[in-house]
Amino acid sequence: MRPRDILLFLFVTFLSAYIVYGYCMEYEFGDVDKVIQDIVREITYKRYYRSDFFKEGSRAKGKVKVYSDTGELAYVNSYKNGKLNGVSIGYYKNGNLKTETTFKDDVVDGILRTYYPHGVLNTVETFKGGKKNGLFEKYDIQRKKILQEHYKDDKLHGLVKEYYGNKKVHYEKMYKEGVLHGIRKEYSPEGNLLRESHYVDDVLQGEVRTYFKSGALKFTCKAVDGLLEGVSEEYEENGLLRVLGYYEKGEKHGEFDIYIMGILTKKQFYERGLLKKIQHYAITGGLEYEENMGAGQ
Repeated sequence: MRPRDILLFLFVTFLSAYIVYGYCMEYEFGDVDKVIQDIVREITYKRYYRSDFFKEGSRAKGKVKVYSDTGELAYVNSYKNGKLNGVSIGYYKNGNLKTETTFKDDVVDGILRTYYPHGVLNTVETFKGGKKNGLFEKYDIQRKKILQEHYKDDKLHGLVKEYYGNKKVHYEKMYKEGVLHGIRKEYSPEGNLLRESHYVDDVLQGEVRTYFKSGALKFTCKAVDGLLEGVSEEYEENGLLRVLGYYEKGEKHGEFDIYIMGILTKKQFYERGLLKKIQHYAITGGLEYEENMGAGQ
Protein backbone atom coordinates (compact mmCIF):
# COMPACT_ATOMS: atom_id res chain seq x y z
CA MET A 1 0.00 0.00 0.00
CA ARG A 2 1.37 3.38 -0.98
CA PRO A 3 2.08 5.95 1.77
CA ARG A 4 -0.66 8.23 0.43
CA ASP A 5 -3.20 5.39 0.65
CA ILE A 6 -2.09 4.58 4.19
CA LEU A 7 -2.57 8.20 5.27
CA LEU A 8 -6.01 8.34 3.62
CA PHE A 9 -7.04 5.10 5.36
CA LEU A 10 -5.92 6.43 8.76
CA PHE A 11 -7.73 9.73 8.19
CA VAL A 12 -11.02 8.02 7.25
CA THR A 13 -10.72 5.66 10.23
CA PHE A 14 -10.13 8.58 12.61
CA LEU A 15 -12.99 10.59 11.10
CA SER A 16 -15.42 7.68 11.33
CA ALA A 17 -14.51 7.09 14.97
CA TYR A 18 -14.97 10.78 15.72
CA ILE A 19 -18.40 10.91 14.03
CA VAL A 20 -19.63 7.75 15.76
CA TYR A 21 -18.39 8.98 19.13
CA GLY A 22 -19.99 12.38 18.58
CA TYR A 23 -23.37 10.90 17.72
CA CYS A 24 -23.20 8.50 20.64
CA MET A 25 -22.64 11.48 22.94
CA GLU A 26 -25.53 13.43 21.41
CA TYR A 27 -28.10 10.64 21.46
CA GLU A 28 -26.58 8.38 24.13
CA PHE A 29 -26.77 5.40 21.79
CA GLY A 30 -25.17 2.17 22.92
CA ASP A 31 -25.65 0.45 19.57
CA VAL A 32 -23.17 1.62 16.92
CA ASP A 33 -25.44 0.30 14.14
CA LYS A 34 -28.13 2.80 15.15
CA VAL A 35 -25.61 5.61 15.01
CA ILE A 36 -24.53 4.59 11.52
CA GLN A 37 -28.15 4.36 10.45
CA ASP A 38 -28.66 7.90 11.75
CA ILE A 39 -25.64 9.13 9.80
CA VAL A 40 -26.99 7.47 6.64
CA ARG A 41 -30.32 9.05 7.34
CA GLU A 42 -28.75 12.46 7.79
CA ILE A 43 -26.94 12.22 4.47
CA THR A 44 -30.17 11.17 2.76
CA TYR A 45 -32.43 13.78 4.35
CA LYS A 46 -29.92 16.66 4.49
CA ARG A 47 -28.30 18.04 7.56
CA TYR A 48 -31.36 19.78 9.04
CA TYR A 49 -32.95 16.39 9.96
CA ARG A 50 -32.22 14.32 13.06
CA SER A 51 -33.86 11.12 14.32
CA ASP A 52 -33.60 8.96 17.41
CA PHE A 53 -34.53 5.80 15.49
CA PHE A 54 -34.68 6.01 11.73
CA LYS A 55 -34.85 2.58 10.21
CA GLU A 56 -36.74 -0.58 10.91
CA GLY A 57 -35.44 -2.58 8.01
CA SER A 58 -35.99 0.08 5.35
CA ARG A 59 -38.83 1.85 7.14
CA ALA A 60 -38.57 4.94 9.32
CA LYS A 61 -39.73 4.68 12.92
CA GLY A 62 -39.55 6.73 16.07
CA LYS A 63 -39.14 10.47 16.41
CA VAL A 64 -37.67 12.69 13.70
CA LYS A 65 -36.47 16.18 14.52
CA VAL A 66 -36.49 18.67 11.68
CA TYR A 67 -34.33 21.79 11.88
CA SER A 68 -34.53 25.03 9.94
CA ASP A 69 -31.72 26.09 7.62
CA THR A 70 -30.45 28.34 10.41
CA GLY A 71 -30.39 25.55 12.98
CA GLU A 72 -33.59 26.10 15.00
CA LEU A 73 -35.83 23.15 15.79
CA ALA A 74 -38.79 23.28 13.36
CA TYR A 75 -40.70 20.01 13.84
CA VAL A 76 -40.73 16.86 15.94
CA ASN A 77 -42.56 14.12 14.04
CA SER A 78 -43.38 10.52 14.95
CA TYR A 79 -42.96 7.67 12.46
CA LYS A 80 -44.08 4.07 12.36
CA ASN A 81 -43.66 1.67 9.46
CA GLY A 82 -42.20 4.45 7.35
CA LYS A 83 -45.19 6.75 7.76
CA LEU A 84 -46.16 9.65 9.98
CA ASN A 85 -48.00 8.13 12.92
CA GLY A 86 -48.60 9.88 16.20
CA VAL A 87 -47.91 13.36 17.49
CA SER A 88 -46.37 16.06 15.28
CA ILE A 89 -45.25 19.34 16.84
CA GLY A 90 -44.06 22.42 14.94
CA TYR A 91 -42.07 25.35 16.34
CA TYR A 92 -41.36 28.93 15.35
CA LYS A 93 -37.74 30.06 15.20
CA ASN A 94 -38.23 31.76 18.55
CA GLY A 95 -38.98 28.36 20.10
CA ASN A 96 -42.71 28.89 20.61
CA LEU A 97 -45.28 26.35 19.49
CA LYS A 98 -46.47 26.73 15.89
CA THR A 99 -48.60 23.61 15.33
CA GLU A 100 -49.51 20.40 17.11
CA THR A 101 -51.51 17.53 15.71
CA THR A 102 -51.58 13.77 15.23
CA PHE A 103 -51.08 11.68 12.10
CA LYS A 104 -52.27 8.25 11.09
CA ASP A 105 -50.52 6.64 8.11
CA ASP A 106 -49.30 9.99 6.72
CA VAL A 107 -52.63 11.86 7.03
CA VAL A 108 -53.82 14.22 9.74
CA ASP A 109 -56.22 12.46 12.08
CA GLY A 110 -57.39 14.20 15.24
CA ILE A 111 -57.13 17.72 16.63
CA LEU A 112 -54.94 20.26 14.81
CA ARG A 113 -53.94 23.35 16.78
CA THR A 114 -52.06 26.34 15.35
CA TYR A 115 -50.50 29.19 17.32
CA TYR A 116 -49.45 32.79 16.77
CA PRO A 117 -45.67 33.41 16.93
CA HIS A 118 -45.91 34.71 20.50
CA GLY A 119 -47.57 31.45 21.66
CA VAL A 120 -51.27 32.35 21.77
CA LEU A 121 -53.72 29.83 20.30
CA ASN A 122 -54.83 30.74 16.75
CA THR A 123 -57.03 27.88 15.43
CA VAL A 124 -58.40 24.52 16.57
CA GLU A 125 -59.89 22.07 14.09
CA THR A 126 -60.75 18.40 13.90
CA PHE A 127 -59.60 16.04 11.15
CA LYS A 128 -60.60 12.51 10.29
CA GLY A 129 -58.75 10.63 7.59
CA GLY A 130 -57.05 13.80 6.37
CA LYS A 131 -60.29 15.75 5.98
CA LYS A 132 -61.87 18.41 8.15
CA ASN A 133 -64.64 16.82 10.17
CA GLY A 134 -66.20 18.58 13.11
CA LEU A 135 -65.59 21.86 14.87
CA PHE A 136 -63.25 24.64 13.69
CA GLU A 137 -62.51 27.64 15.92
CA LYS A 138 -60.35 30.71 15.31
CA TYR A 139 -59.14 33.21 17.93
CA ASP A 140 -57.55 36.63 17.71
CA ILE A 141 -54.32 37.59 19.48
CA GLN A 142 -56.34 38.74 22.50
CA ARG A 143 -57.61 35.14 22.84
CA LYS A 144 -61.13 36.10 21.76
CA LYS A 145 -63.05 33.73 19.52
CA ILE A 146 -63.74 35.34 16.13
CA LEU A 147 -65.00 32.37 14.09
CA GLN A 148 -66.70 29.03 14.69
CA GLU A 149 -67.48 26.58 11.88
CA HIS A 150 -68.50 22.95 11.42
CA TYR A 151 -67.17 20.69 8.67
CA LYS A 152 -68.10 17.40 7.09
CA ASP A 153 -65.59 15.78 4.72
CA ASP A 154 -63.75 19.09 4.14
CA LYS A 155 -66.96 21.02 3.45
CA LEU A 156 -68.77 23.53 5.63
CA HIS A 157 -71.75 21.75 7.13
CA GLY A 158 -73.87 23.17 9.92
CA LEU A 159 -73.90 26.45 11.82
CA VAL A 160 -71.17 29.08 11.25
CA LYS A 161 -70.72 31.96 13.67
CA GLU A 162 -68.55 35.06 13.23
CA TYR A 163 -67.88 37.26 16.25
CA TYR A 164 -67.13 40.90 16.98
CA GLY A 165 -64.16 41.79 19.16
CA ASN A 166 -66.55 42.20 22.11
CA LYS A 167 -67.51 38.49 21.81
CA LYS A 168 -70.97 39.29 20.44
CA VAL A 169 -72.13 37.31 17.40
CA HIS A 170 -71.78 39.21 14.10
CA TYR A 171 -73.12 36.59 11.65
CA GLU A 172 -74.91 33.28 11.89
CA LYS A 173 -75.07 31.15 8.75
CA MET A 174 -76.25 27.62 8.02
CA TYR A 175 -74.31 25.50 5.52
CA LYS A 176 -75.03 22.17 3.89
CA GLU A 177 -72.22 20.31 2.14
CA GLY A 178 -70.26 23.48 1.44
CA VAL A 179 -73.04 25.88 0.40
CA LEU A 180 -75.31 28.29 2.24
CA HIS A 181 -78.49 26.43 3.06
CA GLY A 182 -80.86 27.74 5.69
CA ILE A 183 -81.08 30.84 7.82
CA ARG A 184 -78.54 33.68 7.67
CA LYS A 185 -78.55 36.41 10.33
CA GLU A 186 -76.54 39.56 10.93
CA TYR A 187 -76.29 41.28 14.33
CA SER A 188 -75.07 44.66 15.57
CA PRO A 189 -72.09 44.91 17.97
CA GLU A 190 -74.68 45.34 20.73
CA GLY A 191 -76.29 42.01 19.86
CA ASN A 192 -79.39 43.27 18.06
CA LEU A 193 -80.67 41.52 14.95
CA LEU A 194 -80.06 43.66 11.83
CA ARG A 195 -80.86 41.33 8.94
CA GLU A 196 -82.26 37.86 8.37
CA SER A 197 -82.69 35.89 5.18
CA HIS A 198 -82.89 32.33 3.95
CA TYR A 199 -80.80 30.40 1.42
CA VAL A 200 -81.43 27.23 -0.54
CA ASP A 201 -78.37 25.66 -2.20
CA ASP A 202 -76.42 28.94 -1.96
CA VAL A 203 -79.26 31.01 -3.50
CA LEU A 204 -81.30 33.62 -1.63
CA GLN A 205 -84.90 32.41 -1.33
CA GLY A 206 -87.88 33.53 0.73
CA GLU A 207 -88.41 36.40 3.16
CA VAL A 208 -85.71 39.07 3.54
CA ARG A 209 -85.94 41.35 6.55
CA THR A 210 -83.78 44.15 7.92
CA TYR A 211 -84.12 45.83 11.32
CA PHE A 212 -83.15 48.98 13.18
CA LYS A 213 -80.78 48.57 16.11
CA SER A 214 -83.80 49.04 18.34
CA GLY A 215 -85.24 45.84 16.88
CA ALA A 216 -88.00 47.56 14.90
CA LEU A 217 -88.66 46.25 11.39
CA LYS A 218 -86.99 48.37 8.69
CA PHE A 219 -87.54 46.51 5.37
CA THR A 220 -89.23 43.35 4.18
CA CYS A 221 -89.59 41.65 0.78
CA LYS A 222 -89.41 38.16 -0.67
CA ALA A 223 -86.61 36.79 -2.82
CA VAL A 224 -86.93 34.29 -5.65
CA ASP A 225 -83.79 32.68 -7.10
CA GLY A 226 -81.58 35.35 -5.55
CA LEU A 227 -83.62 38.38 -6.66
CA LEU A 228 -86.20 40.48 -4.85
CA GLU A 229 -89.69 39.70 -6.07
CA GLY A 230 -93.12 41.08 -5.17
CA VAL A 231 -94.33 43.63 -2.62
CA SER A 232 -91.72 45.46 -0.54
CA GLU A 233 -92.26 47.51 2.58
CA GLU A 234 -89.99 50.02 4.30
CA TYR A 235 -90.78 51.41 7.75
CA GLU A 236 -89.75 54.27 10.01
CA GLU A 237 -88.24 53.24 13.33
CA ASN A 238 -91.50 54.24 15.01
CA GLY A 239 -93.35 51.62 12.94
CA LEU A 240 -94.99 53.94 10.41
CA LEU A 241 -94.89 52.88 6.76
CA ARG A 242 -92.32 54.81 4.73
CA VAL A 243 -92.26 53.11 1.28
CA LEU A 244 -94.60 50.63 -0.31
CA GLY A 245 -93.42 49.24 -3.64
CA TYR A 246 -92.97 46.27 -5.91
CA TYR A 247 -89.97 44.37 -7.32
CA GLU A 248 -89.76 42.16 -10.36
CA LYS A 249 -86.63 40.04 -10.88
CA GLY A 250 -84.62 42.28 -8.58
CA GLU A 251 -85.67 45.59 -10.14
CA LYS A 252 -88.16 48.20 -9.04
CA HIS A 253 -91.24 47.83 -11.21
CA GLY A 254 -94.57 49.58 -10.96
CA GLU A 255 -95.76 52.03 -8.29
CA PHE A 256 -93.75 53.04 -5.23
CA ASP A 257 -95.66 55.07 -2.63
CA ILE A 258 -93.58 57.36 -0.39
CA TYR A 259 -94.86 58.40 3.05
CA ILE A 260 -93.72 60.91 5.67
CA MET A 261 -95.14 60.45 9.16
CA GLY A 262 -97.77 58.17 7.65
CA ILE A 263 -98.90 60.71 5.02
CA LEU A 264 -98.55 59.99 1.30
CA THR A 265 -96.23 62.62 -0.25
CA LYS A 266 -95.33 61.17 -3.64
CA LYS A 267 -95.70 58.24 -5.98
CA GLN A 268 -92.84 56.95 -8.13
CA PHE A 269 -93.47 54.81 -11.18
CA TYR A 270 -90.78 52.40 -12.41
CA GLU A 271 -90.40 50.22 -15.44
CA ARG A 272 -87.77 47.47 -15.14
CA GLY A 273 -85.72 49.57 -12.73
CA LEU A 274 -86.07 52.86 -14.63
CA LEU A 275 -87.92 55.76 -13.00
CA LYS A 276 -90.57 56.98 -15.46
CA LYS A 277 -92.79 59.38 -13.52
CA ILE A 278 -93.19 61.08 -10.13
CA GLN A 279 -96.45 62.38 -8.69
CA HIS A 280 -96.29 64.86 -5.78
CA TYR A 281 -99.14 65.08 -3.27
CA ALA A 282 -100.22 67.76 -0.82
CA ILE A 283 -100.67 67.07 2.88
CA THR A 284 -104.43 67.20 2.28
CA GLY A 285 -104.08 64.29 -0.13
CA GLY A 286 -104.58 66.01 -3.47
CA LEU A 287 -102.21 65.73 -6.41
CA GLU A 288 -100.09 68.86 -6.70
CA TYR A 289 -98.01 68.20 -9.81
CA GLU A 290 -96.45 65.47 -11.89
CA GLU A 291 -92.99 64.95 -13.38
CA ASN A 292 -92.40 62.82 -16.45
CA MET A 293 -88.87 61.44 -16.53
CA GLY A 294 -88.72 60.78 -20.25
CA ALA A 295 -86.59 57.74 -21.00
CA GLY A 296 -86.24 57.12 -17.28
CA GLN A 297 -83.59 57.80 -14.67
